[in-house]
Amino acid sequence: MALDVYQELMNEHIDRIASEESEEAEISKMEAAKILGMMEPSSHLVHNLSKLLKDESPEVIRYAVESAEKLKSMEFVPLLIQHLSKPSTERVASKALVEYGSKITGTLKDYLGDPAEDIRVRKAIPDILLLIGSQRAADLLTLELRKRSRDVETEIIEALYKMKSKNPQIRFQKKIIFSEVISVIKTSYLVLIEMHVLMSDEKKAHLAKDLENNLARSLKHIFELLSLIYPHDDVIRAYQNICDGTKKALVYSLELLENMLKKEIREFLLPLIDDIPFEDKVRKCKKMLKTLEKAELS
Repeated sequence: MALDVYQELMNEHIDRIASEESEEAEISKMEAAKILGMMEPSSHLVHNLSKLLKDESPEVIRYAVESAEKLKSMEFVPLLIQHLSKPSTERVASKALVEYGSKITGTLKDYLGDPAEDIRVRKAIPDILLLIGSQRAADLLTLELRKRSRDVETEIIEALYKMKSKNPQIRFQKKIIFSEVISVIKTSYLVLIEMHVLMSDEKKAHLAKDLENNLARSLKHIFELLSLIYPHDDVIRAYQNICDGTKKALVYSLELLENMLKKEIREFLLPLIDDIPFEDKVRKCKKMLKTLEKAELS
């Protein structure tokens, strides 16, 4: 009976302070959040943490998130995920979600793949899956590549690359990675062709600079993806030598790629990295783009 009375009083106390905004109430809410984190996950009082996770105060939320991290109840996961959208709570919410581990990877993938979800939430999730670091997390990120969600593509590719760098034992589905490499190469062709169009018009030539940055980012993504399925260090060495820009470094990279890559990947990649005049590069990309488009239609 005494325990029931205590639980009822605690519930009433949290209900009361949850609606107050005074400094005293904020301190009480922080204390309540801390106490709840010390309880057994089976306690009937633990559900009160949901109210504190919805508080307006970042300090109250921080205490509530830290307690949710200790309790690891699935009912708190959606609230923790929503805190990824706020700069004041993103870091602590990310840390808490990582501590949940592999049991929430499916839930994280659902949010990542939902185009209606807050883009800040979606962009934060690949790094959480990276830190969880399991094979399942890698598999789910890889599957997400198939959706070609351009708004989170950079975050997914970079998370996969870092995952492979941290754990060489992680394996990736080659068919999906190859498909994504070809997709990014095709995008690079289109960017290069658009750059050519802009550079031929003096009034628009300045716009080509942004596209040049996009092209550099795409090339980086291509090599990050290739490093998932080919010898990691060799792929990165080839990319670094391409970035070096000297003729000797490029020749070295081309030799590495010649020995490593499948022919169908190599022939599509070469127009982007060959040291040839820009006009010739554009001409080659147009030709290879037609080849790609025909392959997609067949």
